[in-house]
This record gives sequence, structure tokens and C-alpha cells, in this order.
Amino acid sequence: RATWERKGPGARDGPALLDHVQKIKEMVSGIPIIANGNIITFEDGMENLALTKADGVMSAEGILDNPSLFLPRYGENLDQTIEIADCTLAGDSKLVEE
Repeated sequence: RATWERKGPGARDGPALLDHVQKIKEMVSGIPIIANGNIITFEDGMENLALTKADGVMSAEGILDNPSLFLPRYGENLDQTIEIADCTLAGDSKLVEE
């Protein structure tokens, strides 16, 4: 496992360097690359994936402010989203489709 983090005084000031993640993804194959940074909304996560071409994204501070940050990936219907999330949390791998 390899990680890179911003550290030191002022390290978390300003945007994450997502162009660096993109370059790493272009150079590395066979290892999943997960991007992190600047994800406050679901749309931010989708934009991050589109820019970096990473295998996934994670959110640290954004998810603390909005625990349902990634729920929109399950669909537009809020009731269905909640039902799917409940099934997922319960360990049921079958997602309900309407």
C-alpha cells in the first residue's frame, strides 16, 4: 500500500492537486488508484473521477458534513435509494430494482 498526503503547515489549504492523481493513474497500471480531495458533493466526486480517471474516490471532510454524500449513485428516487442503502448496510447484496 502506498499513500501520498499533504502534510505540514498550510498543507490542507487550497485545492487538492488532482492533476497529479491523473498523471499517476496514467503512469501506473495494475494497482487501483483512489483519488481524495475536493469532494463536498456527489457531483464533485463524479467530476473528480472524470478528471483523474481514478478507480474510485473517497471523501474525508465532505462525508463528515454530509453522511449521505454518495447515496445519489443509487438513483433519483429517494425512497428507493434509502431502501437500497438499508439493504446494503444489512449485508444484503441483492439491490432492489423497480
